[in-house]
Amino acid sequence: MPHSLPLVAGLLLALAAGRGHAASNKSDGVDIEHLSKEVVFQLFTRHNTGKPHILDVRQPELLENSPFNPLVPTKVIVHGWLSGQKREKGAGGPLLKDAILEVSDYNVILVDWSGADSINYVAARLRVSSVGTLVGRLLDQLVWTGGMDTHDVHLVGHSLGAHIMGFAARNAGLGDTGRITALDPAGPLFTSNVDERLDKSDAGFVDVIHTCAGYLGYHAAIGHADFYPNDGTWVQPGCGLDFGACSHCRSYSLLLESIESPDAFVATACDSWAHYKKGACQGNATAVMGFGLDRRARGSFYVATNRQPPYSTTANVPASDRLKLTKNFQHC
Repeated sequence: MPHSLPLVAGLLLALAAGRGHAASNKSDGVDIEHLSKEVVFQLFTRHNTGKPHILDVRQPELLENSPFNPLVPTKVIVHGWLSGQKREKGAGGPLLKDAILEVSDYNVILVDWSGADSINYVAARLRVSSVGTLVGRLLDQLVWTGGMDTHDVHLVGHSLGAHIMGFAARNAGLGDTGRITALDPAGPLFTSNVDERLDKSDAGFVDVIHTCAGYLGYHAAIGHADFYPNDGTWVQPGCGLDFGACSHCRSYSLLLESIESPDAFVATACDSWAHYKKGACQGNATAVMGFGLDRRARGSFYVATNRQPPYSTTANVPASDRLKLTKNFQHC
């Protein structure tokens, strides 16, 4: 979610138009033909790090003739509101893609749903389940045509994209397989109703990094492991006068740094940030937040970060040029 609309005003202004949009989208079905023209699936591998191979749920032959390798893990990344990956190379998804492919051999798929997105937040919110259904169809294609093992799929979504990945996993029937990493899942217009948002039941392992919880992000713990760096709330350290965008996008920076520095963020299980700061949770279980997180982690975890890259207070690794690009992200 980029330039934070003055949130309450933005939602109120959007409401009427959003209702009209909702009426045109049936909740019990998705027009795959139409939606496929609005959502672009870009496959990258070590054989094509810079130029994407386009996939389409309507054309399985595109996958058959692609560099997709079912013998290596697959990462699928989807952006949030008004953050289409085609708009700028410095966006969060492409940065994560480049870092992931440097680490090891993966299939990385960027989902660009900017064609289905809307400047009207309510309208965009109402497209979440439909886009998730389409991504679920892609996952089915990767399994049945591409030979992918669902245990090897890792879905990463930011803001509205986090909830999209919940619907995608649900529609693909991941159940007790696969992983979802939710980067500050969107909060506005999402409730405790698990049928309408991301939930830990959507995949075998769901981890959440909260960075603007209670404002632009969802506050409650909804994963198997929920991480609250700096209490997980707005304003994140170093964001200064922040209307939400910087804190909301910080989750991208933290995941990126965890790819480049695997032990960057050792978080501690605790019941609150206040108790964590007082040292009351010393000796509790720990978990390494981010890319290399152990899937056995359970509970809510807290960790403190620096105000600027590198955000890790312990890794002692200089910030990469890539990570520096994400400093005080206002559009991710």
